[in-house]
Amino acid sequence: MSFLEEHRAVQLAVERFEKIDGVVNCIGSVLLKPAHLTTDKEWHDVLSTNLTSSFFLVRSAVKAMRQEGGSIVLISSAAAQIGLANHEAIAAAKAGIIGLTQSAAATYAVRGIRVNAVAPGLVKSEMTRKLWDNESVAGASRQMHALGRLGEPDDIARAVLWLLNAENN
Repeated sequence: MSFLEEHRAVQLAVERFEKIDGVVNCIGSVLLKPAHLTTDKEWHDVLSTNLTSSFFLVRSAVKAMRQEGGSIVLISSAAAQIGLANHEAIAAAKAGIIGLTQSAAATYAVRGIRVNAVAPGLVKSEMTRKLWDNESVAGASRQMHALGRLGEPDDIARAVLWLLNAENN
């Protein structure tokens, strides 16, 4: 999605609902390759899909929320903070989302705009099927989590919904 498409999506939501209370950027990708095998195109695609889309959504959403406040939730990854082999590009992009979240939260708090990120580990989704279908990968991931299980999409959805709820301000 380009900035113009994200901006237009925010505009359409405002036109239809008169305001926006919350937005979530759950666009993402997974690239598991060491840096020396990652092409320039793959690098740019990972940054664009993950970090740039988050930045553009923040930029559009705060313009729509400046008067009444609201909530922005971005999706990062635990890989941004723990150092996993072959995660260089995706970890860099997701770490950028954490920095974006922290800075935007500081910038827009005075306007009543909450900016948060959810940073899950491995979640059982279609995008990650090749990972969790591999028992050695799934087992290693389960061992990294206190609950001893892989994340489910509903786990992330519940966290996002809680962060979007203005009553949790």
